[in-house]
Amino acid sequence: ADVLVFTFTSEPQLTEILARGRELARRIGIVVTSPSQARLAAALGCDCLVAKGREAAGVVGRDSTLELLTQL
Repeated sequence: ADVLVFTFTSEPQLTEILARGRELARRIGIVVTSPSQARLAAALGCDCLVAKGREAAGVVGRDSTLELLTQL
């Protein structure tokens, strides 16, 4: 695969996901719901971020997607 996208999880799990994902794809993306998640995902070496705001379904943060994007 060219790209795999995962939902943000804890740091130890994210480290494992990135390592295992690199075996399967050239690029790894992470769905983030806060600036702190984005910083951690970038520091661990993900290739792209998908910002998910409070207007989305499921697990979301306090900011809208637009507010989140301006913080990234």
